[in-house]
Amino acid sequence: MTHLDEAFARLRPELVTFRDERGRELFDLPDAPRPDPDLLAPVRFLADFDNVLLAHADRSRFVDDATRRRLLYREGPYPSSFLVDGKLAGAWYARESGTAVEARVDAVRPLRPPEEEAV
Repeated sequence: MTHLDEAFARLRPELVTFRDERGRELFDLPDAPRPDPDLLAPVRFLADFDNVLLAHADRSRFVDDATRRRLLYREGPYPSSFLVDGKLAGAWYARESGTAVEARVDAVRPLRPPEEEAV
């Protein structure tokens, strides 16, 4: 979001600040829960065109260029995808099989056994 300098200047005394890996200033509420940095993020299944992968100017937090290129045009612009520990790890597809619906996952990198179990 842009044009928020004035709002953050007013709120700054009530917020805590951090720096990301690139040195950008980040803001948070003082009492907001913050996960242990060593804790792995849970697997997340995203829908087609999910804003996590589309709405960020810098997607490097979620996906590196090589992984993005491997997945990007397999089944369309951005197929339904899944994240493992906050990073794009593959695509998933739902298909009807009789009266049931099956989900198929297609990883873009080898998954370690605990990751595979979580997926």
